[in-house]
Amino acid sequence: MLSSHTVIDTVEFNATNVEAALGKLTSHLSSGLDGLPPLMFKRLKHCLAEPLALIFTQLLSVAVVPKEWKKAVITPVFKKGVAENVCNYRPISLTCVPSKVMERVIAQ
Repeated sequence: MLSSHTVIDTVEFNATNVEAALGKLTSHLSSGLDGLPPLMFKRLKHCLAEPLALIFTQLLSVAVVPKEWKKAVITPVFKKGVAENVCNYRPISLTCVPSKVMERVIAQ
């Protein structure tokens, strides 16, 4: 289990791994709080990979994550059964795409 004091010293953000993470985005998913759709990032991955890598590197070097990246829109999605039963729904967190991309690179 990761604690809040875990050191991430082996992560390297570069255009190649950020572009790969952008390419793995699911195009049809909804936007997060920023309103920017994953499809936009996926289609512009060649242009966005280097700037995002620089931003991610800077954020990691100062150990800061933007407040907006920590927020999400929680949407209930129906699973099965009776629609009136709250237990038949699962929560989906809609977060901003750059946050997802940074997480994906770190998780590699």
